[in-house]
Amino acid sequence: MYDVRSEDLSTSLLIVLFTETLKFYRALQVYGTDFSLMQVLFKDRSRKELKLKFKKEERMRGGLIDKALCSPLDFDTTELEKEARE
Repeated sequence: MYDVRSEDLSTSLLIVLFTETLKFYRALQVYGTDFSLMQVLFKDRSRKELKLKFKKEERMRGGLIDKALCSPLDFDTTELEKEARE
């Protein structure tokens, strides 16, 4: 099991983790804290995993979570469909 703070993480794994975190914040802006709806974008993640990610981000970066929830994005189905295919 990898520890995210480990020195021997590959650059590509770090990019994947960073990209997934950005995608999580975007989904948070669109769906709020409805983790069941977020599963559309994160097909490989369960609702429980998304909620745990939220809790972790809330502890580590509470200000960013607040900003994401206080400035929601308009619902754009074409952009979401594109992200769901990726």
